[in-house]
Amino acid sequence: MRPLYPELPMLSDGALYAWFDVYQMECCYINGWTANRDDDFLFYLLGKVAGRQHEQDTAKDVGQWIAHALLRGDALDAALTFGRAAALYDCAISRLARRVADAIRFLAEDKNTTDQRGPAISTMMDMFRISRKFNCVPAITEQIW
Repeated sequence: MRPLYPELPMLSDGALYAWFDVYQMECCYINGWTANRDDDFLFYLLGKVAGRQHEQDTAKDVGQWIAHALLRGDALDAALTFGRAAALYDCAISRLARRVADAIRFLAEDKNTTDQRGPAISTMMDMFRISRKFNCVPAITEQIW
């Protein structure tokens, strides 16, 4: 594996094998892999450096943003910050898109309803009246301090 990734001299051989194995299992769903050069592995490692909370494909996406910033000439700390910010922005936009889609789906279903009245409003007096109708017995509780 060492000749395949000469840009990773800071990782020991065991760590390189272990991280590649984790990458293959998490992202490629492969057990029993053969050593090969995969640029997504480098993106995955960069994403894991940015934060352990990034999992699987999220780590690769964050790593791509970090790699973009590094190739642009940013310092490592600035690139990591940029990658994290891009991931947070992507998450926020995705959440907003889901909310808009849910609202549009609700409006599409609501447009087809014929009865525009909601359920009847019940007051406490209505509840007491219903209780008397069915001969409900009140339960008395006492709290002693």
